[in-house]
Amino acid sequence: MTSTEKKTLHILYVDDQSTDIEKVQKILKAEEVLGNMLHVETAEGLSSTLEKKSFDLILSGYSVSSFDEASPLEIVRRMDSHVPFIFISEPIGEQKAFKEFKKGASGFVLKENLTQLMPVVRAALADLDERLENERTEESLRVAHEEMEDRIKRRASELLKANEELKEELARRERLESELEKYRKHLGEVAEQHSPELQVNNPKIQKEIIERERIGALAAAVEQLDEIVIITDPEGVILYVNAAFEKVTGYSYEETIGQNPRILKSEKHEEGFYQEMWAELSQGKIWKGHLVNKRKDGTLYEEDMTIVPIYDKEGTLTNYVGIKRDVTYEVQLENKLRSSQKMEAIGTLAGGIAHDFNNILFAISSYATMGKKKTPADSRNKHYFEQIFNASSRAKDLIQQILTFSRQHEQQFQPVDITPLVKESMKLMRASLPTTIEINHKLEAQNTTLFADPTQIHQIIVNLCSNAGYAMRETGGKLLIELANSTLDIEAAFSHEIIEGEYLKLTVKDTGCGMTSYIKDRIFDPFFTTKPAGEGSGMGLAMVHGIVKSHHGAVAVKSEPGRGTTFEILLPLVVETSSPDEDYEITPAGKESILFIDDEELIIDSVQDILEDLGYIVTATTDSIEALKLFRSNPNRFDVVLTDQTMQNMTGIDLAEEILRIRPRMPIILATGFSETVSQDKAQKLGIRGYLTKPITEEQLNKAIQQALKT
Repeated sequence: MTSTEKKTLHILYVDDQSTDIEKVQKILKAEEVLGNMLHVETAEGLSSTLEKKSFDLILSGYSVSSFDEASPLEIVRRMDSHVPFIFISEPIGEQKAFKEFKKGASGFVLKENLTQLMPVVRAALADLDERLENERTEESLRVAHEEMEDRIKRRASELLKANEELKEELARRERLESELEKYRKHLGEVAEQHSPELQVNNPKIQKEIIERERIGALAAAVEQLDEIVIITDPEGVILYVNAAFEKVTGYSYEETIGQNPRILKSEKHEEGFYQEMWAELSQGKIWKGHLVNKRKDGTLYEEDMTIVPIYDKEGTLTNYVGIKRDVTYEVQLENKLRSSQKMEAIGTLAGGIAHDFNNILFAISSYATMGKKKTPADSRNKHYFEQIFNASSRAKDLIQQILTFSRQHEQQFQPVDITPLVKESMKLMRASLPTTIEINHKLEAQNTTLFADPTQIHQIIVNLCSNAGYAMRETGGKLLIELANSTLDIEAAFSHEIIEGEYLKLTVKDTGCGMTSYIKDRIFDPFFTTKPAGEGSGMGLAMVHGIVKSHHGAVAVKSEPGRGTTFEILLPLVVETSSPDEDYEITPAGKESILFIDDEELIIDSVQDILEDLGYIVTATTDSIEALKLFRSNPNRFDVVLTDQTMQNMTGIDLAEEILRIRPRMPIILATGFSETVSQDKAQKLGIRGYLTKPITEEQLNKAIQQALKT
């Protein structure tokens, strides 16, 4: 069950007490997800019910006295390893909870906080969907792997048989050539006279014709194989490669014959790897393994390889035959799966820390704002408060970058001047790049205003500069960032697949190692990277390309090996306008009464001071239930309600709905550190007039209150 669709659930409730069933049913019915619910109290009843029916979800008490030998969770997991199992219980402590998670529990909900039931249910169902999808993916990969192994075995058997036939043919050819040389003069004298007779009656010639045709057919088959076939002599000198070898490695037949397979060596394997391989082959065994090799153009590829030693009838080693399959694409698919799982983990972590971290930043920035206002202008302390405020703003931007990377941050387009972003990024890069790299800028553009997401523009600059720094990490060099205005006519715009008009051209140029055409053609592919394992995800330039396209721009790259790389980003300009926040002047708003709710004491204290300093009358509380009682006792006492979203007992959305039932047009502002379930659109549809993301500046807070009052 995703956030955008609902389905009714068949639920089994396990407990020898029924006091919480009605509360649970009420919550599930309110969410329109309850199909039906059965209740069992004993182990026998649980086993019997599970044998007869299947369920979408199982809810259970923790200590069920009627279960002696096995707990409800143990019985369920013996009979169904997948169905989500959620405890509804009193607090039991982290150690006990951890043990139950290890046994297969999907989540815990405290009886005193049943409002958290639906988020836990959604998370458990989403986790089930993810596990089932992973199992299906793993099964598909396993089946494909087994099919490929069978195919390789069949091909290897065919090739071994063909090699035996080829070896016999070579021996026959040697004997025939000796005989033909011996009788060459004699045959030359009689060939013209007795040619028809020889063709019909000479068994040796007939046999050679047949054998030649058979060898030709065998060679044609080997040439058309997708797998690489390579034949060497006992010393490892290459005698034959098929067409697939040239296609995969880039080496032609002529370049390869007479060489040693070491021409493909990538230096990715220790010397002991090759020693073990040759030790096994020297014992007459077939060797199978996985290698990372290097193409002619220097790029790496991965292959599964089987090497078979070939012996003649006397037992003498004559050749080695290698059958190799390029598995680079399959390895990339596996890496994509792992990267996808990693991205999901990062997303979960980012969402988890964003709310709490933004709450902390909100308190810090609020206290810094009040400290700055209460400090004399000539005091050194005023500068300190300004630096604290600036640092909290940068930390907020960092959180937004993390959320953007983990796909939990929506694009926020607004008029933005790119010049300060470039200068800030250069300061960041100067601190992270070695001193052997010289950083310069050439900011000649007159108009640098874009309609863009500033966080994502910052990502573009940092990604390109980081890649440039990596290319110069060993030799040093120069990094140049340029901003220039550019007018594209129809022809120029068409070549970039964008519309004609005025653009800002961002250029990032380095004097690093450069790229081959093969690498340059693939740099924007997701998960493609030339960096060693652990040093790059292959997502940086893919993300740059995606951001540029989402801003209706274009990206181009120029590079040659040894001559550096230049990236050019074209982004559409807008008419320069002043930012609404910049033009906004803080003035005391009057004597409006505000009901302020947040479960963080630090935020209550700091924001209350700010609001009262602006002239508002503030009633503040950390308890949403208490806030509802205050409002219900006198609905006309307050002019604005400012509430946090994530709170115990009752969320900000739930509180807003109750308040709007009492007073339908009550101005309400919702503030959140981070929420996966609430968005600005959802808040507006519920009748909430303002939506703020923490940390919130004094200007944003005052402006939101004034707009809510006027709406």
